[in-house]
This record gives sequence, C-alpha cells and structure tokens, in this order.
Amino acid sequence: MPFVQKKLFSNNKTLIIPFLCENLNLTNAEAGRLMDKRRVSCEGVTVEKKFTYIKGEVLVTLFEEGVCTNTPLFSHPDFSVYEKPSGILVHPQRISAEHTLLDDIKSRYGKVANIVHRIDRETSGLVLASHHKVSEKFFKLAFDEKQIDKSYFAYVRGKVEKRYEVDAPILKFRDLSSRFFPVSEEGRESLTIIEPLRYDSVLDISLVKAIPITGRTHQIRIHLWHIGHPIVGEPLYGNPIPFREAYLENRLDEKERLQQTGASRLMLHAQELRFRYDGSYHIVSKTKFDDATYLESVRKGIKS
Repeated sequence: MPFVQKKLFSNNKTLIIPFLCENLNLTNAEAGRLMDKRRVSCEGVTVEKKFTYIKGEVLVTLFEEGVCTNTPLFSHPDFSVYEKPSGILVHPQRISAEHTLLDDIKSRYGKVANIVHRIDRETSGLVLASHHKVSEKFFKLAFDEKQIDKSYFAYVRGKVEKRYEVDAPILKFRDLSSRFFPVSEEGRESLTIIEPLRYDSVLDISLVKAIPITGRTHQIRIHLWHIGHPIVGEPLYGNPIPFREAYLENRLDEKERLQQTGASRLMLHAQELRFRYDGSYHIVSKTKFDDATYLESVRKGIKS
C-alpha cells in the first residue's frame, strides 16, 4: 500500500519536528518534507510551520513501498531501467493505495531510490530509476540538458509515407479540468521526429518510431494528432469534449472507447534510452519489439 496513515499522540506540548523524528525514525529533512506536502495534522488541523508546538492526536500520512511485482530490465549499481506495463502509474499522483512502479523500485533498492523521468499511465516501456541521491541528481540534470535520448514506437491511424520533423509549439498546461494541450503559436518550442517503419493495409495503421527532441507533456501524442496520424487508442486528442470528459472521469465504457479510438489502451511504447554515465555509453532497448498484444488490441478495436 503506497500511503498509510500513522496515528501518534503527544501528552505534552512539544515541537513538531523533533516529535516526528523521534516517533517515526525520520531525519529533520524527511520530517520537514512531510510537512511541506501537508501530510501532518494535529487535532484535525494541518501543521504547516516547522517550529509549531503540538499537543494531542497527530496524524501523519507516509508513503510505504508495496510488494515488489516488477523486476528491472537492466541494473547497474547506481541505476536501473524498468519496463513499465500499460495501465500502471509511474508514481502516486494522489494519496491512494494504488500500486505504482515506484513501489517496485523502492522495495528493491530502498527508500532513497527514485524515478528520474515520467511516462503516462497508458504508455508502456522503459523508465530510468536512480538508486541514490547522487545518481538521481545526475540523471535529472542530464534530462534537463537533453543529454539522454529517448525513442518510442507507436501505432497510428493511416499510412505514414515519409519522415516528419514536427516543429509545432505546444501550449503550457493551463486548464486542470480539460488536461488538453493544443498546438499554438503562443506555446513552447516543441520538436518531434517521426519515422515510418511499416504499414498494415488491412487495419490501415502504421508503426512509427517517434523521437522527442524536446520534452513537453503529451508531446508525441499531440504532434502525431497534429499531422493527421493520431495514435491508435488515443482518448484525448481529436475526440469530442464529452468523450474526453468521460475518459478523464473514468466513466468511459470499454466498448465505446474501442469504437471511438480503435484500441483499449494508448498504442505508445517507450522503446529505447541512450545516455552516458560514469564514462560509459549505455543503450537500453527491447532488442525486439513484441507487438503481438498491441495488434490484438488494435484488431479488437477495429472490428468492434
């Protein structure tokens, strides 16, 4: 269970930080981060100031890793690469008991291990995790400075006949309710390279390789939709507002999704990571793209 609630009690007036450290075996920094995340309350009131004196019942919400169900595809003493299944969150988005990839990572490598980048819940594929704070800082900086190359495979609608360099600005996240990121001249610079791999004339879908040069939210999904080849299974971009709302609110019937999008999941897979670490160049990829499950889902959607 990723989040648990601990109930503590203080009979005497005491400072909150030392109280948390003593009762939960935390460092001052760890206790402070819990407060920064508004996960500490006393007598029903959130404790925000670190020099607050408390007395009475204290509730603390803690992240605890769950049972390890996923093993790394590649492991190094300082980092590992996992292959995330579609439908699994990378890390908790809210306080819930839902299993995430972070559970597996912390269960195997300890509580300081962390994920250094993100992919969507429905996107499957490679995720890089650090085993300690030094490698976490290194990889996060490397992603920021575009020193790590990523590539994806996607099944898309129609026949992709040429290589694209999609240079289309994407608006910054604005509307929390819609979660929609349109292409706009007012948006941030965004560039994706799209390379056709093969075409299935029966299903009228193409397998493409997508290389994001920049790292905007939903960038590959938006750019493929923008050039008229939306990803099979795409629930947001190019669909009517009521359909998008039903998907975001978990009200969407599976049959309706199959009929509208052509698949029960987003047909996007993070296939390869390339980066340099400690003097060595690493290429981590699935040597063979096993897309049988993909195609079966697509066929099911096309026939529905």
